[in-house]
Amino acid sequence: MSNSGVELLKRAAETVEGYKTVDIYNSIGGSEDVSLLFKRAVEHGADGAFFMWGVNNKGHHRADFDLQDVNTMPPAIQLCQNLVRQTNGITNN
Repeated sequence: MSNSGVELLKRAAETVEGYKTVDIYNSIGGSEDVSLLFKRAVEHGADGAFFMWGVNNKGHHRADFDLQDVNTMPPAIQLCQNLVRQTNGITNN
């Protein structure tokens, strides 16, 4: 995770409807593949940040797990769109 990647993520989140806060954790226990990917990307000059979008559902790896698409997916997709726009210099008109 890089500081500029975190700042980019925070700016992208600020315009998402329902945005409340971006909590920054130095260690979230993510999988090794993600941490190795970030390490290699940063070594080659890229910025990186990992984000989790909060939901009120049962934990994964449970029989009663279900996505809350109607409530959680639209703002999460908007955040991803904002990240793409920012990293490519696209402004909203």
